[in-house]
Amino acid sequence: MNEKNKLGSSGIGGQAVMEGIMMRNKEDYAVAVRKSDGSIEVDVQKYKGITSGKKILSLPFIRGIFNFIDSMILGIKTLTFSANLFEENEEEEPDKFEEWLLNKFGDRAEKIIMGFTVALSVVIAVALFMILPLFISTTGVASDGTEFVKSWVLNWDKVAQAKWFALPKLMPVKPVFDLRAILPVLIMFIVTAVETVGDISGVMEGGMSREATDQELSGGVICDGIGSSIAALFGVLPNTSFSQNVGLVTMTKIVNRFALACGAIFLIICGLFPKLAALVSIMPQSVLGGAAVIMFSSIVMSGIQLITKEPLTARSMTIVSVALGLGYGIGANSAILVQLPQAIQMICGESGIVPAAFVAIILNILLPKEKQ
Repeated sequence: MNEKNKLGSSGIGGQAVMEGIMMRNKEDYAVAVRKSDGSIEVDVQKYKGITSGKKILSLPFIRGIFNFIDSMILGIKTLTFSANLFEENEEEEPDKFEEWLLNKFGDRAEKIIMGFTVALSVVIAVALFMILPLFISTTGVASDGTEFVKSWVLNWDKVAQAKWFALPKLMPVKPVFDLRAILPVLIMFIVTAVETVGDISGVMEGGMSREATDQELSGGVICDGIGSSIAALFGVLPNTSFSQNVGLVTMTKIVNRFALACGAIFLIICGLFPKLAALVSIMPQSVLGGAAVIMFSSIVMSGIQLITKEPLTARSMTIVSVALGLGYGIGANSAILVQLPQAIQMICGESGIVPAAFVAIILNILLPKEKQ
């Protein structure tokens, strides 16, 4: 790819304000607000955030917190500006409380109100999500009399029992070459390669609004193979691409390699420090469920977008419908595989992904292509 065609970070961002928009590029920002007479009021200012000139606050995993605070400060400031213009357009008389604030604090009244609002919000959030749960019962009793722990309760015992530091063991199991295990795994690798191709295509379509190139697809499949080979040396099962990332990229549009590398480094750190991994793993299922609904829905929509990009023919409809029906059926009720040979059960597992991909590949080969 030529240097001219490479995409760089623009540094531009923004947010909506009342009857207008704010756009920011590094230390400069502009607010444009539409007045009641149809004219546009534009205010251009400079804003040096709390991270400006402080390298330590720009480090990964740290800068996010302070960038969020910066965004809150600038966002409230610009919202206040647009609200003031909106109030001027309405020409409403200030009430007695507003008059008292203006007489008491003068030009600082707006900043005091803004600070009080943010402080009150923090206090309410702490009271609701940190103090209130201490006084709520953490257990319940089911209709059959069984006692259970509520889903939002954090299992701190898991964190306490985890080690501070642990190194993975190299070759924890003696290598054994058995065709009964090798052949099913080979088939699984073919299926996971198909899944990887689908995930990469979904990520590129959702994140960059274009199809993945052959080089990107082959590179992803090769990385999957190399990663699985290295994982086997540490007694770990073969890796595969994570389909949830398709939904995540579609939502955030973040495809920056540095950001993804930071995520990979964080996962490595979690592997070396089990206490940190345990802290992440105790996140309540109710919280994960909310995020999962959005992500998996985005995955479904990305898949539909890929399928419908080309005109649907009778042949493609047959392949998609049979594969989807088989995959969903086995995934919903894995007991239907009980009567099959053990080797096939090992290949399919409890998921419908493997048989769905296998059937789709076979049908794509056997069904004759329609004439143009």
